[in-house]
Amino acid sequence: MKLNLIIGLLLFGLVACNGKDDNDSSSSSSPKKEQASEAVEAFERQNLAGEIDGQAWTFISGRVSAPNEEGQTYLTLWDANVENPCQPEALGDRTVVAKIELAPSRVELSEEQYLMLTSFEGEIPSSKKVKDGVLKISKVTDGQVFGALRAKYDETNYLIGTFQVEVCK
Repeated sequence: MKLNLIIGLLLFGLVACNGKDDNDSSSSSSPKKEQASEAVEAFERQNLAGEIDGQAWTFISGRVSAPNEEGQTYLTLWDANVENPCQPEALGDRTVVAKIELAPSRVELSEEQYLMLTSFEGEIPSSKKVKDGVLKISKVTDGQVFGALRAKYDETNYLIGTFQVEVCK
């Protein structure tokens, strides 16, 4: 009788623990967390690039506007070498614009916080409101803003990577 009770308790213990050690790091949630953190690190380690309207887009220059009357600032990124980003004479064919806070932050893109992808190629400009992704401002220092972006509208309109731009006065 005692033997049956002991065997029953041992079997119950094995079933309850599912044969895993408490120090076992191979749980099913661990790989997903590791993959997610690797993805975030990956988008913060490559230069900003992607596609706008199916055309390759690579970040070359940009700016953060001086705060307007409401204190809002806007991030503008171009795929062209704009010599004076604060007073541009010419812009690239494809532009990215987002409202940002001039402070370190991480924002999930949404209906309220989005960015615009605009292509000026062709007779009529085309704009897309991107609400899927992350915009991260990692550092604001000495008139410079450092950040990273992962944004996707569809298969031919997406951006991923880091940027560094000047803050206009």
